[in-house]
Amino acid sequence: MDSISNMLTSIRNALAVSKDSCFVPFSRMTAEISRILKENKFIDDFGIETLEKSKIGRLKLKLRYIDGCPAITEIKRVSHLGRRVYIKYHDIKTSKFGIVILSTPKGVMKASDAKKNKFGGEVVCSVR
Repeated sequence: MDSISNMLTSIRNALAVSKDSCFVPFSRMTAEISRILKENKFIDDFGIETLEKSKIGRLKLKLRYIDGCPAITEIKRVSHLGRRVYIKYHDIKTSKFGIVILSTPKGVMKASDAKKNKFGGEVVCSVR
């Protein structure tokens, strides 16, 4: 399983049992996705931790709850290893109910930012 799918599954599982935080393997992509989730108030905070015995790092995500309900109701991977999904900037549709995260030539960003800057790219995931 790739690190992005592992991250999204860890978040879904932690939210299903109402945990305050969860750990996901560190990569630049998972750190950027976490940054976008924090900017859009889907998670409260995230930080990088390194394990003492090995030099492998991991992210600790502090999940957000609003009146006892999780801020993330649905998070799913769109483009995966067996099927890559790409979108041109003029085909991007934005919604007020959630965000779509894209991997563009200028980095990982929300679909609305990519459309504003006229960037297309790979659709990584959608969050509601």
